[in-house]
Formats: sequence, structure tokens, C-alpha cells
Amino acid sequence: MAEAAKPAFPPHVLRCKSSFDISGEPTYLFGLASNCSCNAGNSSSLIAAAASNDVIKVYSRETLQPQGLLKGHEGPITGLCFAHSSPSVLLSCSNDKTIRVWDLRSTAKETMLFKAKPRAPLCGFDLNCSDLMIAAGAELLEEEEVAYLFFWDMRSTKVLEKFSESHSDDILQVKFHPSQPTQLASGSTDGLVCVYDITELNEDEAITSVLNTESSVAMLGYFGPKYEYIYGLTHTETFHVWNALEAKLLSNQKKVRESLLVIPLLLLQQQQLCLSLQWFTTTGSA
Repeated sequence: MAEAAKPAFPPHVLRCKSSFDISGEPTYLFGLASNCSCNAGNSSSLIAAAASNDVIKVYSRETLQPQGLLKGHEGPITGLCFAHSSPSVLLSCSNDKTIRVWDLRSTAKETMLFKAKPRAPLCGFDLNCSDLMIAAGAELLEEEEVAYLFFWDMRSTKVLEKFSESHSDDILQVKFHPSQPTQLASGSTDGLVCVYDITELNEDEAITSVLNTESSVAMLGYFGPKYEYIYGLTHTETFHVWNALEAKLLSNQKKVRESLLVIPLLLLQQQQLCLSLQWFTTTGSA
């Protein structure tokens, strides 16, 4: 009998080292972001937590002691990220149709405010690796039957460009390539993952491939030694892996919850939260 193939990554056991309570009142946690991967000098590592009462709480990563409270959003917060080169700069995205930039050295008020125009609730966003471009996906505007993907230059609060034909439903996920500032992927409840090269902000020219998950996209991102792969997790718990350059499906797992073939582990590596995958490559995996 042939010996079973060994997993590409050894299994990990994660144990709780410390914890914190985001509020004394009944509050849900919507998202987290950490600045410990930033290219920053001597600065303390921070964790930002988005709460269901529309506030952001900031904690020390080492001690988990509160460091600040950010108020300003008027709707659920749908995304958080730190600037790659500035550990004190935090960006947040919300259903209130805005993206706000906070300087954590002064938490009284946001330092920049980006508004989606036409006004559309924002579902997710990302900042590219050069800290110059923001992209955000919006809910479907039923009156226009359009789901916009917005772009802003960080040096101006005016909408730089918007794509309207890539997706036909809410754009929940937007991820820039961790090392290539013009490479971008978006995921939607229409089941599609669209990959772009936004060297020129022309939608027809920018879109390089369309990947079909056949289900609503819940998570996506880049991973691999050179971030050459894209993963996608759907709301029906199917899991897909593609070669980003060739748009080739490498793995399609139908029952992630029941399968031992795909075990995602969020590990902090270099400048991004990277998805390390323990999965067996077989001839029938796709």
C-alpha cells in the first residue's frame, strides 16, 4: 500500500495567550486589523477592533490595554486596515457610505473622509501596498441596477474612478496584491472573482480575468511565496484556489467544513495577513 502523502504544512495548535473585552455592553466584533506588519520604525504594535455599535477600539498588541476610541461612523463598519508604511494611520470602511482615515496619535476625529458618489453603502475595501490607492466595493444600487467598485487617490478625497460592469451584485471583498500596487481582485455575491490590472483605470482594459465560484464570495486574498495564488471562500463553504496569472483553477473543495484537505490558518507574515493552506495536491483536486 502506497504511503499517504504528507501535508504541505504541518498542523498547528493555537492556544489563547490573552484576551480582551471590547465593551462592557452587549457588542459584537465585526473585524480586526493589526499594524505589527507595517514597515515602521520604533512604534508599538496595535490592534484595531470594529464593534457593532459603530465605534473602533484600539488596543496595545502586547498588553491588550485600551489605547483609544474612534467615533464617527454612522453605520456598521465593514473593513479596517493600517497603512503599510505608517503604523499610526488606520483606515475604516462603513455602510454609512464613507471611508475614514485616522491618525492614532490624535484620535479626536478622522483626518480624511472619502465619500462614495453616487452614494452607496460600502461592503469592503483595501489600500494598495504603496499606500496611494484605495479601492472599495459597494452594495448593489437597485434603482440603477449597478454595483460600483470605487477608486480614490489617497492624496485627494474625490472619487478617482468607478467600475460598474464587473459585478452584478454586492461587492463584498476587495484585495490588492501584497507587493504589486496595480494588481487587484474583487469578490461579489454574484459568485464572481474579478482580477484587474489598474495601471490604467479603464474598466474594459483593467479586467484581466473572471473566476466563477458559483456561490456568493465571502473571503478572498492572495497567498504563496510570491503571492501568485488567489483563494476564495464562499458563503456555502466551498473553497477555491487559482493561479492568479493564468486564471487556472487548482483546487475546488466542495465541503470545507467536513474535509481535512483544506485547513486555512491565518498567519502574520511580512507585510500582510497571509493565508497558509494545508492541502494535499492530487490529480483530481480541481
